[in-house]
This record gives sequence, C-alpha cells and structure tokens, in this order.
Amino acid sequence: MTATEGAVALGVSRKTYYKWENRALSAMLDGLEDRDTGRPEFPEASQDEVELRKKLEELQRQNELLENKIELANMVYKFEMERAREQSRKNRAKPAKKKKKRTGRS
Repeated sequence: MTATEGAVALGVSRKTYYKWENRALSAMLDGLEDRDTGRPEFPEASQDEVELRKKLEELQRQNELLENKIELANMVYKFEMERAREQSRKNRAKPAKKKKKRTGRS
C-alpha cells in the first residue's frame, strides 16, 4: 500500500498520513524499549494531596470536638432536668401555706 492509498483509505491528506505514520512508528519503538521490572513505586504526593490530607485531618479534629460538645451539652441538659425534677418534688412535698382571709374589718 502506498502513502496515497493509505491516505485515501483513512480519508486524510498525504501530509496528515505521514504525520500519523511517524507518530505510530515512534510509539511502537517506545514500546519496544526495556522497562524496569516489578511494581512501580508510588509517586510522591502532590502539593494538592498534601493540602487535602491536612484539611481532612483538621476537619476530623473539628468533628471530634463538636461530638464532644454535643455529648457535654446532653449531660448538662440531663443534669438540669434532674435538678428541676428534684425541685418540683420538694415544692410538692411542702404543705401550702394558708392565707388568712381578710374580712374587711379593722
């Protein structure tokens, strides 16, 4: 197959055909080069990844603090409710003082 026939078959110009042919041959040659054996090493974390990890750690700390605040608020609420119940029991246990009726005479 000639370059002209290949270009017609691909529906491109001869100039584009040659460009693609060179690109394909270069890629094939790159594929034939020896490579390191074994599992590739992990690339170092990018700056974005480092910043995201720091942000994640900060958000986890904030979340833990908020959970502790909620737990403390619940404890305070329960304590105040128990204190209010005790006060209510004490008030019910005391006999009510009777008021003297005023007759309007002095």
